[in-house]
Amino acid sequence: MTNKELIVQIGAAAVKQYPAYKILPSMTIAQAILESNWGKSGLAKDCHNYFGMKWITCRSYFHRSLSLISLKVCILGSRWRLWS
Repeated sequence: MTNKELIVQIGAAAVKQYPAYKILPSMTIAQAILESNWGKSGLAKDCHNYFGMKWITCRSYFHRSLSLISLKVCILGSRWRLWS
């Protein structure tokens, strides 16, 4: 997906949802870009999850990630929301 395609895709959904949630489409697009590295992250490509939403039930995707906690590297496993 190109950067322009990501903006068009997320933008269409953001404009549609604006009346219900009053979140500016530009803010939604910017957050999707930030969270998904322009749609290039594993979560974005594999799960259509552009906002890093974690999930407990339903269809999920298990992903190991690195986290710096108290200057120690920890490998964390998390379940992320899988969108179809």
